[in-house]
Amino acid sequence: LALVTREHGGQASIENDLASVTVVGNRLLDSPAISARAVKALTASGIPVRGLEAGSLSLTLLVPQEAFAQALQALHREFLEESSSRR
Repeated sequence: LALVTREHGGQASIENDLASVTVVGNRLLDSPAISARAVKALTASGIPVRGLEAGSLSLTLLVPQEAFAQALQALHREFLEESSSRR
């Protein structure tokens, strides 16, 4: 981490008390809008996103631990409640 940071002029820090929330589904990487929707849903709820990792079946976001339950609710509203209203 220090080598990459030094070579690219960035900064590194350690942050404690983070929680991970994960959105799981087929072909998540096929639509970059999924990541954008997740981040937007969290930030609109006042939850800062501290990190993001995307794979073919999952999208994991790091949020402050004290905002974990609120983050789950925000993502549930964005993806599950919106999805069920389309049926």
